[in-house]
Amino acid sequence: MSLATHLARNGAAGWLLPAAIIAGWEAAARAGLIPANVLPAPSAVAEAFWRLTLSGELVRNIGVSTLRALSGFAIGGSIGFALGLANGLSTLSRGLTDT
Repeated sequence: MSLATHLARNGAAGWLLPAAIIAGWEAAARAGLIPANVLPAPSAVAEAFWRLTLSGELVRNIGVSTLRALSGFAIGGSIGFALGLANGLSTLSRGLTDT
């Protein structure tokens, strides 16, 4: 059985390209070909993830971001609902805002 057949049967073939991309990215970042402020190395990202998780800062920041996203969704949804209701009830509103 060839290596390609063995990898395909075990489902490992699908992991080869992503693993190669990440390895190339890491090598390019460590060699200085990619500036860290543009695209940090995967190891630096993993280290920052772990550090922020242990300190609890990541959970706090995710909470703040989630609240902001939900607030924006609520505001946008309310405006859309109000405009849709106005368009449905008023011919003037429909004439001014409907396409």
